[in-house]
Amino acid sequence: MKIFWLWMMLILMGCTSRRQFNAETGDDAVLIHVLQHECMRLLNDVQRTVSEEFKIRGKYLQDTLREYQKDTSALKNGLVRLKYLNLNFKGHKISGDLVIEQTGSLKWKERNAKLIVYFKALQIQNLVSGLQFNLNGTVELTNISGGTWFEVEYLNLSEMRYTVKSNELNWQSGGGAAQNLNINMVVWRNYDSQRIGGLAETENNTKLQFWGKLPSGTDFFQRTLEEPVYRLNCDYHWVLGKTEIQRANYDYSLITHYELTSSCATSYIIEWSRKQQSHAISKNL
Repeated sequence: MKIFWLWMMLILMGCTSRRQFNAETGDDAVLIHVLQHECMRLLNDVQRTVSEEFKIRGKYLQDTLREYQKDTSALKNGLVRLKYLNLNFKGHKISGDLVIEQTGSLKWKERNAKLIVYFKALQIQNLVSGLQFNLNGTVELTNISGGTWFEVEYLNLSEMRYTVKSNELNWQSGGGAAQNLNINMVVWRNYDSQRIGGLAETENNTKLQFWGKLPSGTDFFQRTLEEPVYRLNCDYHWVLGKTEIQRANYDYSLITHYELTSSCATSYIIEWSRKQQSHAISKNL
């Protein structure tokens, strides 16, 4: 009798997995791609802002393109506030506040300097995908190489590296409940591009970048297969790399490819496979 029920359980599990695979759309991978894309844009705003403020970084760097108002009234306390204006700017709109806090005595250009970034009721609309996000919480940045964007762009520094860590982010999308989001990655910046890699290590999975819960409540993690590369002259888009998303109670993963076919890629590919069956979709950047 026990063998019979075990056999029935295995059949049911196989049917559930097959139904999941047949119904798969790749939307979860699109969601995480766009979320990561928007988070990197926010971090770029942080790096640009810090490079402008002498008291935080040590050198002024002028940039006239804005989608936010900068409040430096608390700069003497190491704080800068960016108020996003909900403008249509390079394919997205953002409202809400982002606050940058210098912690400790080190300026950002010094190795081991730290910044705390507060996302305060940020509402992000990605106009290409139509997806919308709400972000709240804190992120910690650590300069692990020394230098800033200024040295890379103007003083011939070959590369600047910093880590991004958080286990205190909440995100919401599509009217679902707010869910936890964890980030643990390293960002390399050279003159014309950035690339990212995962830092977190678990018993079975290394190089995790993002993990937490999807809006549906399903646990997920994203890991690096080939470090994604983001080219600065390609309108804030990834052009190379490969990542994998795994979800709880799914027996297959979603693979996202960023493949450069011209000077700037215009799309990316999501694929999934199970028992010699494969599907793929292409999405515009």
